[in-house]
Amino acid sequence: KNGAILYSSNYAETWIQQDSGILAPASTYDLYSIYGYGGGTFVAVGLNGTIITSPSGITSSWTIRASGTTNALRSVTYGNGVYVAVGDSGTLLTSGDAVTWTPKTLSSSPNLQGVTYGYVVSALTGVGVPTFVAVGSAGAVFTSIDNGVTWTVPTVSPNTPTQLNAVTFGALAG
Repeated sequence: KNGAILYSSNYAETWIQQDSGILAPASTYDLYSIYGYGGGTFVAVGLNGTIITSPSGITSSWTIRASGTTNALRSVTYGNGVYVAVGDSGTLLTSGDAVTWTPKTLSSSPNLQGVTYGYVVSALTGVGVPTFVAVGSAGAVFTSIDNGVTWTVPTVSPNTPTQLNAVTFGALAG
């Protein structure tokens, strides 16, 4: 809230609050998500299209970046050399350097709440495909297998009116 960032340098035993040092008035820059050190840069996103970056994440060395949107950005991730940020009204941005952000067009405009990167392994071939997945309102799911260039609705979707707030990849045991 208000541009504050918490960090821990001792394996999450103690947490320290810091101000990013650049966001004023702070009440217009609530931060909703941070991605730690993908591609050598910490990226945080939030209210009013806020994107800030830092090489260390624990000092006041945060720099505000132009997102090109005033929509709230709700989540950010990194994978395969690409940052992806998602937010309200179908906002989806990509960046190769966390400095210059490019909007992507989706087939619909749900509020997007979460985004992640991982490998989808084919049950038929056993081969993993690097994939970004974004989720949001009314059960929205979008995927990209070309480093965030194009986004599609999966053939089999959750088909649920439920809001999806987060997404992650994991491994099945067995």
